[in-house]
Amino acid sequence: MDGGVGGHLMEVVVPLVRRRSEPSRVPYQGRIEPRRTRHGLGGPWLYLKLRTARRTQDDLVRGRLGELVEAAASAGAERWFFIRYTEGGEHWLRVRFGGPPDILWSAVAPAVGAVLAEWERNGVVAGHLVDQYDPEVERYGGPAVQAAAERLFQEDSTATVRLLRMLRDADAVSLDREEAAAVSLASLAHAFGPPAPGQSWVAEFADDPAAAWLSVTGTHREVPDRYRADREAWRALLDPVGGWPGLRSRLGGESLLEALAERDAAAAEYGTLLRDAAARGEGATPQARVAGSLMHMTCNRLFGGDSDRERDLLGIVRAAVHDNRKRRRYTR
Repeated sequence: MDGGVGGHLMEVVVPLVRRRSEPSRVPYQGRIEPRRTRHGLGGPWLYLKLRTARRTQDDLVRGRLGELVEAAASAGAERWFFIRYTEGGEHWLRVRFGGPPDILWSAVAPAVGAVLAEWERNGVVAGHLVDQYDPEVERYGGPAVQAAAERLFQEDSTATVRLLRMLRDADAVSLDREEAAAVSLASLAHAFGPPAPGQSWVAEFADDPAAAWLSVTGTHREVPDRYRADREAWRALLDPVGGWPGLRSRLGGESLLEALAERDAAAAEYGTLLRDAAARGEGATPQARVAGSLMHMTCNRLFGGDSDRERDLLGIVRAAVHDNRKRRRYTR
């Protein structure tokens, strides 16, 4: 404490009295909500965690993941998707395969196990674990639309592999990864479709789904320096409502849109199911939350969990899409 003649020390003594010698109930161990199901051994999903090196993770996704997916599909897997994850300084690919449980565990598991054993011998991955898959149904609209969500996860995973392969060939595509990722985000938001009627902010964005969903990712003041430095180029590149004229004029632009086509079709189907559920008063998750989660996972698959990079990229896409929308509104 400070006083008139300098500093003083003060002691504060707080007595602590134990009221019970034993806890009054068993420590909480967690429980599964009634609507949620964790898929473990013998279930309809095989969930693998592949331990990787950060510097080689792109090469694994681009060049080797297809081998694992093909082995699983040949053995009878019907669905798959992946995400990247960092935990305790270690880098992982989380890969999930879905299908009939009897086939999944009698045929698919040995098939992918053989591939992983070879990868581990050759140093492609450092190891793998099997875990339970706990679908985030509350994040993606509820159990009724979970299958459609997982189909979109698969198509986004496939699109990511295609994009990373394309970007390795500078003679085939003139876009860098940030530009390709920005196109993917704008295309996804556009394909997801308009917000369901009855929401207070729908009328403003009914003509531009991408502008609607990107508006919830930040404000118009949050504009990255990279966008300010090349505003016209970004506007030309990111124009889904206008039919992508700038992108189509770039080397590889048409191929990029083709690589995203099946993903966007799955997003459109999923968005329709969510709007229908909302119209019936059965929407389990706000559409804006779902859209934000989808865009976040697209970033995750393309470059991992770099939150600063994701924020800047979303800022670029948001600014370009909104600027194009303003241009259309005031130049009619």
